[in-house]
Amino acid sequence: MGAALVIAGLAASTVGACGARSELPIPRPPVDPATCDENFSATAEPVTLVVFMVFDTSGSMAEETAAGNTKWDAVTEAMAAFLLDPEAAALRVALSFFPKHDLMVPAYCQGGWGCEPTSACVPYGICEPLGGGLCTQSSQCPDQGDQCELMGYCSGTGDPCDPTEVDCEDGACTSVGYCSNYTLCDTKDYLIPALGTLPDDAQWALTAITTANIDGFTPTLPAFAGAVSSATAWRENHDKDEVVVVLATDGVPTLCDPALQSGGLPAAIDNLDAVAADGLDTGVRSFVIGVFAPPEEAAATVYLDQIADAGGTGSAFIVSTEQDVAALLLEAFNAVRDVAICEYQIPPEGMDFDLTRFRVTITTIGGTAIELERHGSAAECDPVTGGFYYDHDPSGPTPATRIILCPASCALEPMALQVACIP
Repeated sequence: MGAALVIAGLAASTVGACGARSELPIPRPPVDPATCDENFSATAEPVTLVVFMVFDTSGSMAEETAAGNTKWDAVTEAMAAFLLDPEAAALRVALSFFPKHDLMVPAYCQGGWGCEPTSACVPYGICEPLGGGLCTQSSQCPDQGDQCELMGYCSGTGDPCDPTEVDCEDGACTSVGYCSNYTLCDTKDYLIPALGTLPDDAQWALTAITTANIDGFTPTLPAFAGAVSSATAWRENHDKDEVVVVLATDGVPTLCDPALQSGGLPAAIDNLDAVAADGLDTGVRSFVIGVFAPPEEAAATVYLDQIADAGGTGSAFIVSTEQDVAALLLEAFNAVRDVAICEYQIPPEGMDFDLTRFRVTITTIGGTAIELERHGSAAECDPVTGGFYYDHDPSGPTPATRIILCPASCALEPMALQVACIP
């Protein structure tokens, strides 16, 4: 018996049995979630991209590039173009910088003294000959061929020297160090409490970038952990948003991780991998961008790729200081922005239906409606005809929440996406 006859028959029996109560509304039979409601149709809204960006502002960011500007000048130029681009409209952005400092504690010390009473004077060195990191022992150098040379100065001449060697012609070699409590090392110090929305808050973000203090060392672990923790908290309360973290740095970790002393740099990178993996488990991917001089580039790339892979983004964006740093950084920022292009939220009123029976149609700029074929994953997308896929298999244990267009369909720059049910 057809649905219309069932309802008509039910109505007739109600009138006969209840008389005056025949005006009561007749409930509509529930839709079997294994099917689709043939009357259902809705517009799917694009996913909102939320980017938590954490920038390395250590002293090495003041080093010059081949173009004659500093690394931080290049970051500022690229971010200005990124934030003011009309294509970034509606993007939500959060910013953080590292290191952060306790300004009540001196930054540096010498001869083991100068940090009292709240801090200790820690000797430090530079990785030589290739450079690329602060160190107290050679295992912390990113390139295995480097040795950690402790920093000092000859008391008689002021010339640099190594306190572990007798290399001062005049006077003793006085060690140079940093005050241990000057750099903030707690994750909570790097949580990001505020978000801005572009283009309205672009100027706020630019002011934060242009006024950042370029100084100090590289406490990557608490800074990255703070950004991932902030992004995860946002994702838990806004599960329809696409939330990502961007770590932009010009160096490997140099302090604020005990693993640097116990296991060297590889152990510290493992800790960053764990942070990235924890974020990915909650649906937050981590992108990594690195700016390095050619001698540092190869070794640093290995480490940063490892973090990006753990964060679900494959490999890091690496920029050489011999290249056009600002232009390549902008390309990297735009690549991050594009991750949510052509991702749409499944309308909530359609979530109870069998998604394998969804009809997905896009409307192009010219007004043409194109029905898309569904694929099982991005790997199955047709390079010519495109199509769409879900973020999770509708038949699997994890509910699908996104409709994602294949590259060929995304390239059509759809103006709208409609979903309906296949009868």
